[in-house]
Amino acid sequence: LHVRSRRQRQMCIRDRLITVSIATGVRFVRLVLPAAGTSQVLHLSEKKAVVPSFYDNTDPQAIFEKVRKRLLELEKAVQGKPITFLLETHWGTIMSNFTSAYYLLKGIDPMAISITLDPANMIIEGSEDWEFGIGLIRDKITNVHIKNASWNKSNIGWRWRWSSLSEGMIDWPNLFDILQHNQYKGQYAMEDFRCPPAGINNAISHFAQLYTCLLYTSPSPRDLST
Repeated sequence: LHVRSRRQRQMCIRDRLITVSIATGVRFVRLVLPAAGTSQVLHLSEKKAVVPSFYDNTDPQAIFEKVRKRLLELEKAVQGKPITFLLETHWGTIMSNFTSAYYLLKGIDPMAISITLDPANMIIEGSEDWEFGIGLIRDKITNVHIKNASWNKSNIGWRWRWSSLSEGMIDWPNLFDILQHNQYKGQYAMEDFRCPPAGINNAISHFAQLYTCLLYTSPSPRDLST
């Protein structure tokens, strides 16, 4: 009885979220995925980092199947409605790479549930061949996060950190070429955690510099206006 009532509460929250999103005109809604194990990569950051996830002590294969089942239910619930749920490729979660994204969303309508591709997250964990991976899920990508990351050796071992667009491990000009080759026409979003915390003017200046940098690296600058 407890399990049933808990499941009913989850469905009620889902339905309310859909209703509120439609009423407020919010087209895209982010979904949070379960953590992958104990997310060891979290402790290898040079700075404080947060994983947008939750823990589930179920067997890894069972977690995957459970999430897959919930996604199919969600797809049915939003079918025909002006709302798309986004799953982000994120380190520390069960969808940190192209392959897991492909299998989780295989056969699911991308108008109902789609992907936010975050290449920098995949540098931290989940990196696969960019050309193969983007080709694998090209019809599922709706949003791309722009930032960069790198791994560095220190006296206490390897640590990852956020980096500038030109200094990180992602070759953004090459990535833009691959996305363009796969006819990507979705949105881009700057998600740079190096943004100065003090003062709105500093933040605006920081992102203005990033945008200028992107204008010189993207093969199609006008696409960045989204």
